[in-house]
Amino acid sequence: MEFINNYIPSLTLIKIQSYLIGKASETINFNMEFFRIIKIKTQVKDIQDILTLENLELMSNEIFVIGDQNKTEANIGGIWGEFTLTRNLIRGGLRFALVECPNALTWTITTGFNPDPDALIIHLTINRQQQKQVFIEEIEEFLDDQSNCLQQIFSGNIMLKTKISKG
Repeated sequence: MEFINNYIPSLTLIKIQSYLIGKASETINFNMEFFRIIKIKTQVKDIQDILTLENLELMSNEIFVIGDQNKTEANIGGIWGEFTLTRNLIRGGLRFALVECPNALTWTITTGFNPDPDALIIHLTINRQQQKQVFIEEIEEFLDDQSNCLQQIFSGNIMLKTKISKG
């Protein structure tokens, strides 16, 4: 590298590095955690009672039930393929996970915790730091879609079988 630094003008070196970085791969290091904070006050009971697998189509436009389902798991399809989606009650809300996902994609929907205890928090994680840019963009789109859907649900803009608690 010292040879290059001594004999190639720095502008040329920057162009070479940019070219190599762009061509080496579309895989880039990213954060493995993603968040959305929805400024809507709701109750843990409402999250757990309303956000069921039966109501999956209300929670996201990007994933849908394609086969068997019960209260804790469903066969789903969506932007990343077909997976078993699990749903678990946790302190403060729910955890969802794509069981067969090679990235161990999981997300929680909770309320009552920092950084904003009066908001609905979506926290999504994956298990690999290096990802293709397109996958990261799909995660961001999924979270934006889910945020919009949850905002519609908890602001009362969607008719639900379960009534939202007043509190």
